[in-house]
Amino acid sequence: MAKFHVSAVTNSIINFANEVDVNLTNLKLQKILFFINGIYYSEKDEVLFAEEMRAWKYGPVIPEIYYEFKRFGSGSLNNAKSFLYDPDQSDISISEIPLTSKELKTVKALSRLFFIQSAANLVEMSHRSDSPWSRYFDLDHIGGKEIIFQDDDKMFFNKIANEIYNKYL
Repeated sequence: MAKFHVSAVTNSIINFANEVDVNLTNLKLQKILFFINGIYYSEKDEVLFAEEMRAWKYGPVIPEIYYEFKRFGSGSLNNAKSFLYDPDQSDISISEIPLTSKELKTVKALSRLFFIQSAANLVEMSHRSDSPWSRYFDLDHIGGKEIIFQDDDKMFFNKIANEIYNKYL
C-alpha cells in the first residue's frame, strides 16, 4: 500500500532542490522518483507512491508527472509545483499534502545523493540490464509497459543504494 500521492513526493523533491540550489529537470525528476520509490520499496517492503510508472525509451517515467511538467522541456522545474486533482471538487488545487517528517527526511537524503548525478548518469543507471526498466521496456510498445516492482527488484535497488552510499557517504 502506498503512503503518499506522487504529487506530494514530487513537491517535496522540487522544494528541496530549491533549498539546496540544484537545477532539477523533468528527466532528472523522473529518474529520482523511480530510484527513491524503488529504494524505499527495497527497504520498507512497500512503495512510497503507487502511481503508474512506465518503461519509456529514456527510462522509467510517471506519465502523470511527466505530462504535468512537459511544458518546461529540458528547463528547470525549480519554480514549479505538482497539482492534485480532488475528485470531490471541480477544480485543481496545489498539492500541499505533506510527507511525514520521517518520509521527508528519507526523500531529502536520497534526493541529495541523486542530485549529484547527471541526468545522463541517472538514465544509464536506470537502463542497467538488471533494472526493472529493462524487464519491461519494449521499443514496439507505444506508451511503454507499466513497471511493477517485484521482490526480485529489491536486489537491484539495494545495489544502487549501496553504490551511491559508498561513493558519496
